[in-house]
Amino acid sequence: MATNVIIILKADAPDTFPVSTGVFADFAGSAESSRTIEIAAGAGAENLDSGVNVRINGNSSDFDYLRDGSTLQIIDSEGNITAELLASPNTSSQVTFDDGATEVAVEGSQISFGGQLFDPGDEIDGATTPLVFGNEIEGTQSLDELGGTVTGAAEEFDASTDSFIFTDSVDTPNNVEIFGFGNDDQISLQGVTQDDVSFQESDGNTQFDFDDGSGSVSRITLIDVTTGAFGIDGFNDSPDFGDVVFA
Repeated sequence: MATNVIIILKADAPDTFPVSTGVFADFAGSAESSRTIEIAAGAGAENLDSGVNVRINGNSSDFDYLRDGSTLQIIDSEGNITAELLASPNTSSQVTFDDGATEVAVEGSQISFGGQLFDPGDEIDGATTPLVFGNEIEGTQSLDELGGTVTGAAEEFDASTDSFIFTDSVDTPNNVEIFGFGNDDQISLQGVTQDDVSFQESDGNTQFDFDDGSGSVSRITLIDVTTGAFGIDGFNDSPDFGDVVFA
């Protein structure tokens, strides 16, 4: 779909800017290069400058990837451009999917992305050529590996030192308290849906509980994080904190 709106971000625009379903935006100017652009399913953002941080709703296998000149295009199953990012030899751009993150960068005369090198006109199908999520990820932390139990002590993790993708599978119970969770972090829950997760805010914290159906509970508590939300959708609407996604 062709773009249907032109967006020019001012210097005082929010650090995180959402692009909602049905909006296919052409980003004019360059202020987005220092911000996070969150792209919903059925939306698109074109003309994004290098240095931008893009978060896309969906797994990397849901998209095709095409080099068009000096840009990398991420194309959905309907043939719409979900994101178009300028590649620069000086500044890389991070792209985060529900299943991981990688960077748009330049190597010689080629654009590198997800372990692939693109010459002009090259295109790959993410379903048949999976992206490689490697060292360019700012930080990935399995909450299952941290452990903890809801009947005992919680494990603690400091997220203030970097940007993190926290992964948590329903198959492994745990209990983790995360300090310093910010808008550059993300929680990826695996093996559950939004309806399976209990959400509550109390005592200045936000808590997520879910179980495997047999009574083994996983709990994530974000310390000193409140949004006034009544559920995960409302939490994800907050520009101050990263999203909870489902893989």
